[in-house]
Amino acid sequence: MRRRNHKGAIELSANFIVIMIISAVVVVGGLGLFFKMAKGAQKYTDTLDTQTEDNIKSMMLSSTYDLAIYPTEFTITNGNAKLFGVGIKNTYEYEGTFTITLATVKRYDSPDTPGSTDLSAGHKDDYSQISSDSIKIPTNSQVTKGVLLKMPTGATKGEYVYTINVKNGTGITTSYGNLQVYVHNN
Repeated sequence: MRRRNHKGAIELSANFIVIMIISAVVVVGGLGLFFKMAKGAQKYTDTLDTQTEDNIKSMMLSSTYDLAIYPTEFTITNGNAKLFGVGIKNTYEYEGTFTITLATVKRYDSPDTPGSTDLSAGHKDDYSQISSDSIKIPTNSQVTKGVLLKMPTGATKGEYVYTINVKNGTGITTSYGNLQVYVHNN
């Protein structure tokens, strides 16, 4: 009788080992699938960025503008965000150091209402995610950067104007120019 229980214990531990191996294979396979999907999503994002860059480059080549933005108008619903591109052309005779900041966010209740409400004072992080890294651009070269605009969850419906400021210099900075993006929140 005693020997029989010993066989049962060996069988149970063998089954346990098999279950552990199968579990490990499932976990590794699931992680592999997850990272493969994440990599595919990154490729899709890169494709969108390439299209945006091409549009900005063609806008800057076809005009004498030092700054360009694409797209200039879009819709963001509450709690969501939208990526757009800012193109900067360095027209200085030296390598320039540029930064992109959100200057203001103003809400217009409707196109018929001329008054606006400035929402950016103390709340700029609620409306955008802009890298604070400076951008070095050689003379007569251009760079395209992505800027993420956000619409807070509790935002009032209306028309929003985001003013983006591009500055040149380190330490003491001078304004290189402003760009405006029109956002609809329906």
